Amino acid sequence: ALNGQEDRWRILFYDGTPVFETISTFFLNGNPVGVLRTGLSMDEYEKLKTDMRKRLYLFGAVLIFVGLIIVNFLISYRHRKLLQHDLERLRHNTNTILENLVSGVISIDQNGLIQSINKQALSILNLEYGNVIYQHYSELPVLFEGKIEECLSSNKNVSTISRHWIAVPDQSSRLFSLLTHFTEDENNNKICVILINDITDQTQLEEQMKRNQRLIAMQNLASSVAHEIKNPLNSIQLIVDLIRKKFKPASDADVYTRNLDTVKEEIK
Repeated sequence: ALNGQEDRWRILFYDGTPVFETISTFFLNGNPVGVLRTGLSMDEYEKLKTDMRKRLYLFGAVLIFVGLIIVNFLISYRHRKLLQHDLERLRHNTNTILENLVSGVISIDQNGLIQSINKQALSILNLEYGNVIYQHYSELPVLFEGKIEECLSSNKNVSTISRHWIAVPDQSSRLFSLLTHFTEDENNNKICVILINDITDQTQLEEQMKRNQRLIAMQNLASSVAHEIKNPLNSIQLIVDLIRKKFKPASDADVYTRNLDTVKEEIK
């Protein structure tokens, strides 16, 4: 039943096929005379709905893919920041350790340029940081001549050690050991590392130990010699005492007694 101008619609299935059906009042000269019933095929609607569903699925997949990319980017960015932070902390710690070493450290690249030099090396060699950093190693004292060339021309990890007396500012000359070591960085670039160590006190201690060892050896020798001499002297002294008691000279008793006393005194 239709009331006035009211229109109604429904979806029916004919032979398993959906049909959109509408029904409305049909008027003639303002008076309702019947109803108008219209059925439309749902094929295009179903195609449109299927197409929209595919588009939604595709759009959802694109959103998920973009979301994964964004999440991966954020995770990678965070890891990158953490690695960068750790690298900066490691570099800071390394520089701090390098600057506070009691040994002088100098690194020179394969082009002969000074890449780093710590505070101790500057103090020992009486150099200014700004005058040598990133400069050719010829700016270093002449005592390095030949050693750096030999180090950089090497094709394997080798170390050479030499000793030199260096005049330290405000101090007398001190003995330093120079160790040149060939190595390579992560890009296979040649690096020559020079370690400078003050071995003056160590050398003096070694010399003192050697002197002490010689004195101990001399003391042992003296004790042994004294022991070896004392035994026969004791025997001689006993014989002299025995002669004094057992034998009496026929003449010159004073000379005889004086000679025995001399022997005994010399033994003592």
